[in-house]
Amino acid sequence: MKRHYRPDNSHPFRIDVTPKEAEWRYLSFRVLALEKGHTQHFSTGYSEIVVVPLSGEGFCAFGNEAFTFSRSSVFDELSDIYYLPPQTG
Repeated sequence: MKRHYRPDNSHPFRIDVTPKEAEWRYLSFRVLALEKGHTQHFSTGYSEIVVVPLSGEGFCAFGNEAFTFSRSSVFDELSDIYYLPPQTG
């Protein structure tokens, strides 16, 4: 089982680990880096997604709600997390 994944700085998903690649049963792991003013849209499909902001400012919107976040770094503050159940767009 591979235990270390190097970031790919040429793609917005700096890390993108699938269950097959990591030899996990269910869990995927992605790190998304967005430039200021850019957005990323997802539909959860049949998966559950947990969004954990690592640093920066922005918002997470789903359903009819939007939640703002601000975090200087993973070393300085705790983060809010956002749970998105299956079939969330």
